[in-house]
Amino acid sequence: MLLKTLVAAFTLAGTAFAQRPADVSICDYYTSALFKNNTAENQLTHMTLLVNTVVIGNYTKPTIDGITWPDVTVPGILANGTIDGKNVSLLPFFNGERASTNRGGTAGVKVNFLDDGGAAPLLLNKPANGTSSKQYKLLTHLYSFFGALLGCGHQSTDPNAPFPVYAGNPSQHAVHKYMNLSAAEFTYFVTQVGLAARSFGVGEKDITAVGKALNDTFGVKCSANASVVKGQPAAEQAVCLGEGCPVADGGRHCPKGEGNASTASGTGSSSSKAGGAAATGTAAMAGETSDEPTIYALSTAPGRAAIAVVRISGPACVDIYHALCPGKPLPQPRHAALRTLYDPTAPSPPPQSAILDSALVLFFRGPYSVTGEDLLELHVHGGPAIVRAVLSSIPKCSPPSRSASKGGGGSGPHTTTSIRYAEPGEFTRRAYLNSRLSLPQVEALGDALTAATEQQRLLSVRGSASSRLAARYDEWRRALLLARGELEALIDFAEDQHFDESPAQLAASVAAQARALRAAMDAHARNAVRGELLRGGISVALLGEPNAGKSSLLNRVVGREAAIVSQERGTTRDVVETGVDLGGWFCRIGDTAGLRGAGVGAGGRKVADVGAVEMEGIRRAKERAIGADVVVCVFSVEEDPRTGLPGLSLSPEVVETARECMSRGGQVMAIVNKSDMLPLSGRAEEQRQHLTSIRAQLDLPPERIHFISCKEAAAPSSTSTSSPDPGNLQSFLSGLVTIFKEMTTPVVPELDGVVAPDMSIWQESLGATERQRLLLEECSAHLTEFLREVEEGEAEMDGELDIVLAAESLRAAATCLAKITGKGEAGDVEEVLGVVFEK
Repeated sequence: MLLKTLVAAFTLAGTAFAQRPADVSICDYYTSALFKNNTAENQLTHMTLLVNTVVIGNYTKPTIDGITWPDVTVPGILANGTIDGKNVSLLPFFNGERASTNRGGTAGVKVNFLDDGGAAPLLLNKPANGTSSKQYKLLTHLYSFFGALLGCGHQSTDPNAPFPVYAGNPSQHAVHKYMNLSAAEFTYFVTQVGLAARSFGVGEKDITAVGKALNDTFGVKCSANASVVKGQPAAEQAVCLGEGCPVADGGRHCPKGEGNASTASGTGSSSSKAGGAAATGTAAMAGETSDEPTIYALSTAPGRAAIAVVRISGPACVDIYHALCPGKPLPQPRHAALRTLYDPTAPSPPPQSAILDSALVLFFRGPYSVTGEDLLELHVHGGPAIVRAVLSSIPKCSPPSRSASKGGGGSGPHTTTSIRYAEPGEFTRRAYLNSRLSLPQVEALGDALTAATEQQRLLSVRGSASSRLAARYDEWRRALLLARGELEALIDFAEDQHFDESPAQLAASVAAQARALRAAMDAHARNAVRGELLRGGISVALLGEPNAGKSSLLNRVVGREAAIVSQERGTTRDVVETGVDLGGWFCRIGDTAGLRGAGVGAGGRKVADVGAVEMEGIRRAKERAIGADVVVCVFSVEEDPRTGLPGLSLSPEVVETARECMSRGGQVMAIVNKSDMLPLSGRAEEQRQHLTSIRAQLDLPPERIHFISCKEAAAPSSTSTSSPDPGNLQSFLSGLVTIFKEMTTPVVPELDGVVAPDMSIWQESLGATERQRLLLEECSAHLTEFLREVEEGEAEMDGELDIVLAAESLRAAATCLAKITGKGEAGDVEEVLGVVFEK
């Protein structure tokens, strides 16, 4: 059970695919990547940063040129936590609250290890104010001990050296046995180690290796003696000794009387070779073979171009470079160098005939690259033949087999790293798995690649340029987990712990938090719908009588002959749709068939009855209008057949369909085309009368009714050439854009009667995708179920809440949020990733 829990914890906490050579230790590799120079001083600084983060959680990281730190939340072992529903608090072991049974053989003596200012020195990346403090001794022991575990190659046996080797007690069991750590407490510690490593860019395989090694070495009760620090004798190492800790070999290595101390659920759940696992586990911490394939692809658009960029990512980057650029040193990371590329199969030295191209080469050392792995970029000339030659040469650069042993010629395991063309989205997938991008940022990257208008660009920027959206979801998830922990504490400790609040009061407090979270989530979900209008385009339907000018209007808007225009009525029989950028908003405008009754045309003229084809066109026109986001009712000025004077033609079919659209929540505006037919004298008065008539039928505000002339917009007359807006077409388009703005302005909820002050939070929520929206709605439904359970508990005679059901609703809600970000307590979210990265 413990091993399963730890593996799950590290799967969630880790990144992935650290491209570390098999013969380089974790400490040496990441110190080089982080500080450029792998010195004893830098190794000590590296271990100091790591250990201090494990202890107190996130704090100010050093500023290093070219380094962007992964956005990872680390609570630290001094913070309270929850493992498998069990509350964990390790702080009392450090502040003297719990009595030690391990001081000079005297039980019950309280010891405060965090003296001399408590945690304050940790904030300065210093072990303590003085070298004689218990804090100094504890933390410097930890720095040295983790340095040994992670294979820091510059540790010295000289105690006065910059980074001395660990010289403390060889038995961690002897040091920690007084704590009697449970499986949950031990797992919480190991989880913080994984999170801290992830926050410094350590890859998933390395994090998982460290987690397994810690479990094998220290997490199995009564395991065989093992040596975990080079040069020290084998000794008892088990630290997990309390409830839930597994027992090795049925307890045959246990001292007399200790074999049955573990719970039944933990007994026998570990490997029967725990001692051997410990030895190999610590070796795995120092170095593990990387067998991930190296991938490559053309990162710029295919076809003839001035420059083409070929990107290569993975453990074989350096080998590929040396195969393509024989005899030339690897460029300094993040610095461009001009190199000649050669066919890697050519003899050495390569002849002139083996030249592929001259290229600008850049190398990025993992994990501080866009993918989190070693990454090579080749900027070559963009001719198709050159690009083909370079791409076809890369898989020929097979790297030599590596030995996992230090000497490189031992009998350790070997690996041959494969080189293959990248699958769609694979570079981005690796960036996500290595914490270079959050899952919402990945989805926003898809928006950035497909953005065609200014508003679509801004939508993608809201997600890709900031991780605040993902941080917001994770903040909500942690709040739900905390609320769930508070409720479950009533189950575990109600009988033997003192609570300041009664169960009813605690439930009411948690319910208040749930209501506020639900309101915020509902606003995010509504804004996600508005964001989809920006992402997929706003659907606009032109609705009107035959020959009202719908096709002419479409052609004027898109600036080309997208629809056939004819004096013959009923020319448009189907929906003609085209996309256009209007003021930065992408919209899909559909020209539809004219609506009319049997035997009635524009202006009330008698025309032929509606045929079967035209009837189908009318049906499709109404269907398109009802499904549209915005409906533009195109009325027209027509000559009255009785008087011969121009007048407004208001089709009952158009009015009725527009009303139905409005009842369904659609946005409606109206235009009166052919306004040039109105006489100049008295035109303003006639327009006012027509406006009143339209408002009487459709109840539209005046700013949503426009008088235009497609004829004058296409070929301005002498009377309209002086106008800055011939035909009033730009006035109509400005009105349309105003509606677009209203439809895509984010919803800002009132939380506890107060409008949320930070508008940027809700602006960013426009970037939420359809997948995220569905999960937010599912989360909101679980919170509604939780609130229903609380209300039912309050209504019952005894006022008792079914805490188990209520906590389960909170767990389900938190799982939905974890699926959004792809990390945290979400269970298996792998099925989400495939869909996202293919985009």
